[in-house]
Amino acid sequence: MQKRSKIKWRKSDEQDLAKAVRKFNAKRTRIINKFPEMEEFLPDRLSVKDIRGKVTTRKEFKNELKSIERFMRKGAEKPIITETGIKTTAYEKKEVGIKVRAINIKKANERKKADVSTEKGTMGTIRATNLLPKKYDIDKIKKSDWLKYKMGVEKQVKDTYSDERYERYKENYLKGLDNAFGDKAYRIKEMVEKIAPETLVQMYYDEPILQIDFIYDPIEMEAKLEAMEENLNAYLEETL
Repeated sequence: MQKRSKIKWRKSDEQDLAKAVRKFNAKRTRIINKFPEMEEFLPDRLSVKDIRGKVTTRKEFKNELKSIERFMRKGAEKPIITETGIKTTAYEKKEVGIKVRAINIKKANERKKADVSTEKGTMGTIRATNLLPKKYDIDKIKKSDWLKYKMGVEKQVKDTYSDERYERYKENYLKGLDNAFGDKAYRIKEMVEKIAPETLVQMYYDEPILQIDFIYDPIEMEAKLEAMEENLNAYLEETL
């Protein structure tokens, strides 16, 4: 699996971030001082410490600076009340949309790479469903779900999200082998352990035989395990 390089903070980065945060918080304070009723619409104050804690790559850092800068634009603070009662600003509405578009670009690239299709038997699977575009219509989001929705977007837009998802998939795949086949799958588990999580996901798309099914007929189960083992063996021989 490809590991993304963590950001190495430079003094200039720290200065740029501190300056952007000061400008953001200053504008927010000015608005609240002039219009106290606006506080419930505006985004929370920013913290350099919090941003540094969540930024993991230089790309994320640059995107964070751009996002902060967009709050400084005239009219960004315009209050909005949605049909469901969400109180926010034109700025926050737009920022969530920008992040959702970035998420959907990643999903589109992964769908293309996975080549999900009915012919391969992967179109209707949970994994394929996870690659469908994320929907965003702020007027259809419940007020009680708004915070949860935003947190989900923040998580999915991170550069490390796909890597973490691949890791979870491999963990769940190994558990699935245990649940479906028990000790009979020990050789398959040994082979899966040697495969990078991202590659395992790609193999899942390319080879439907690797999908885990609960089979109660002993003969069918044995045939399934043999086919899975043969497929994994071919891959390991080719790559290792």
